[in-house]
Amino acid sequence: MFGNRKKSTRFTEWLNTNEASAILASGDFYFPELYDLKDFPKEEILSQIHWWLMRNKGMCENVVNRARALNHKK
Repeated sequence: MFGNRKKSTRFTEWLNTNEASAILASGDFYFPELYDLKDFPKEEILSQIHWWLMRNKGMCENVVNRARALNHKK
């Protein structure tokens, strides 16, 4: 899974690999295959993801509301 990372001297270099892009683009905290493993805390992880998305939504709403309050256009 992290084969390219071993070739990189720094973690930030690995972040620029195709492997890292695929992982980061999944939009999930864990690989989907893990959800089917015995004893994997699926419901807890799904709850964590839900609240993470609510956090992000709240932050975006705060930025928009502040921009509107200051009459910013962009």
